[in-house]
Amino acid sequence: MFGIPLFRRATSRVDCEECRRSFPVTEGGVCSACGRILCPEHLHGHSWFRRALVELGQQPVCARCRSGGATLG
Repeated sequence: MFGIPLFRRATSRVDCEECRRSFPVTEGGVCSACGRILCPEHLHGHSWFRRALVELGQQPVCARCRSGGATLG
């Protein structure tokens, strides 16, 4: 039982659809408005407050959709 790690970093990675940078799946997310898979910077922007709201249950909306610049399709 000793020596077994309880918490591990995610080994699965995915590419951001905005910047193409690879990031762990547990750090980014999917925008609820446009459906893109995004890294934390493009999903939340630079706002720690926006990240906290998502952690508390608010639907994640990417920075582009919040600014009105998203196009679907």
